[in-house]
Amino acid sequence: MKQKHGALLYHCTYGKDRTGIATMLILACLGVSKQTIMKNYLASNHDLKGTVHKEYQQLKRVTHNKRALANFKRSKSAKAAYLDAAYRAIDQRYGSMKHYQKAALRLSNSDVHKLRMMYLTK
Repeated sequence: MKQKHGALLYHCTYGKDRTGIATMLILACLGVSKQTIMKNYLASNHDLKGTVHKEYQQLKRVTHNKRALANFKRSKSAKAAYLDAAYRAIDQRYGSMKHYQKAALRLSNSDVHKLRMMYLTK
């Protein structure tokens, strides 16, 4: 881990794909519950509702294709099924999130402890 002090900033437009999964993995390392992680993930839908609506209206000005409009909305939505699929894939291939952290992310118990010390408050 190169980051020794301070915060880490990462982001994307909608937070549901790569950034959503990255956030799930980070929060899981910090010991955050699946329920809380899911609530955080789905918050993107509420937080970006105005942006998605505005972009949808702009798209409607250039097309009336119902399939294209439906695909646009679907592509901008965070769904529990997406995060559940990631959890299932990890469980199927690695058996557990903890084993995934060790085998795939190559995080030692010491690494996880350092992350928790850096980013959790008492």
